[in-house]
Amino acid sequence: MTTRALLPTVATILVPLTLTTADVPAQTSTAKLTLEQSINGLSNWQRVPLTAEMLNNGDIDLSAVSSNTFYRMKIAVSPTPAAANMITVQSGTLPQSSERAGTTVATFRLGKYEVTWQEWQEVRSWAVINGYDLTGVGTGSSAQSPVAEVSWYDVVKWCNARSEKEGLSPAYQVSGSTYRTGQSVPTLITAASGYRLPTDAEWEWAARGGISSMGYTYSGSNDLNAVAWWDSNSGGVTKAVGTKLANELGFHDMSGNVAEWCEDLRHGYRRVRGGGYAAGDYGCAVATITSTFADDRFDGLGFRLARNAP
Repeated sequence: MTTRALLPTVATILVPLTLTTADVPAQTSTAKLTLEQSINGLSNWQRVPLTAEMLNNGDIDLSAVSSNTFYRMKIAVSPTPAAANMITVQSGTLPQSSERAGTTVATFRLGKYEVTWQEWQEVRSWAVINGYDLTGVGTGSSAQSPVAEVSWYDVVKWCNARSEKEGLSPAYQVSGSTYRTGQSVPTLITAASGYRLPTDAEWEWAARGGISSMGYTYSGSNDLNAVAWWDSNSGGVTKAVGTKLANELGFHDMSGNVAEWCEDLRHGYRRVRGGGYAAGDYGCAVATITSTFADDRFDGLGFRLARNAP
């Protein structure tokens, strides 16, 4: 008989004969296995080196060892990375008050918050040792404030790095390879499972509140102070994300705090949305579209993540 006691991060398994790799929890990304033995199965557990005789086509076979000894396999789980905090935005069509009136947006997922300085640094550290040229890129006024001073090229490379780090397929390629360095214009792989920037239409649809829109001028309200850090209330610095009211779909800071890069080109420039902590009321309106050079890095310009709907 096989007895199993499952804990949140470690499984202890008493086996008389054979333990197969099917016993590793399927939802984990990696697992470290250690074989131990005990005379009574209760105490004095000792580690047992795995030998060639114990391995059988990827299984651990204990039939050749003492049947009077208890064995257990300790499985130390490394869980999959926490997914970005994202909201599914249902499909719909932009209204007549939009410059893109009549544009239909397919269902997609978008970050509830702007990417923070802390998030940026965590992924950047991984990226730098895995071939990305992001050393020293980005700034932030606090860990939970949005990252700023990142170019469009920086941001899409960071999206690729986060995708790779989490085992997702990167969305941006150059000449068929994952985009990691330089300032090439990458190809967006539309079927990729990984992170990307929202299109201009996706951004506006979400900022307006999607199918739940109340028709507000700003994202979530006609009272800009209620939903945004902008020129009149920011004190000249970015603030922690999520500290103003959310819009109809639950998104924070789509007006104010930092302006946000989008995927699209506009007359050779990359589109930017949402105003920022130094913007006036017009710049923070959901209908306002601005643009800048893809290699610009300035304080007050950040981004939020998008992904295809599952």
